Amino acid sequence: KFNKRTPGLFKVEYEGKSLVGLCPKLYFVEGNEKEEKKYKFSSKGIQKDKNEITLDRFKKVLEDPNYKDIVTNKGFRVQGNSMISYAQTKKGLTYCYVKRV
Repeated sequence: KFNKRTPGLFKVEYEGKSLVGLCPKLYFVEGNEKEEKKYKFSSKGIQKDKNEITLDRFKKVLEDPNYKDIVTNKGFRVQGNSMISYAQTKKGLTYCYVKRV
């Protein structure tokens, strides 16, 4: 049970039937059928509304070492005294975590 005053206890954030975790802050949890929300995912550095992120993409990255996932991030930025729009194509989902010791 979650109690704010007892250290070491955590509350359950989300429960599901399967989890694909590639790196810290890069995971996909498939929910239960009876839940209103069917899935939950985290993808640091990837815009969620511009890229379709599915369980199949996470599984392809995990199972196929030759699969290269590409994403596009779009937005606006100020350069000098004008505002420009940009589209950045970069590596998307990956299982490589370079901060490991």
